[in-house]
Amino acid sequence: MIVDLTKMRPAESGVIAEIQGGRNLINRLQSMGIRPGRKIAKVSYHFWRGPQTVKIGNRQVAIGFGMAKKYILVVDDDPDLVETVAMMLESKGCEVGRAYDGVEGEELSLIHI
Repeated sequence: MIVDLTKMRPAESGVIAEIQGGRNLINRLQSMGIRPGRKIAKVSYHFWRGPQTVKIGNRQVAIGFGMAKKYILVVDDDPDLVETVAMMLESKGCEVGRAYDGVEGEELSLIHI
């Protein structure tokens, strides 16, 4: 299963596992406090590819839909499948998080950011 921030529902939370993107995107997100290891919660989203609002600590941040799609987590209980999918995504320039069961995947599903 692949999860990005745009697939999360309001009130769901997790820990950012990976950020997919170039140096500029990563720097912009980090300047907002969005970095791997941080816990975030999805607050809201807008219909038709609008901004995704997340809470990080005491702040709320609106992230454009395109940026929100950059967070990818691969979850499956088959390690070979996780590695195969992750390697395919990485070969396309993605940064990929890995989880090997549903509990771990749920904890990391906010990622993604």
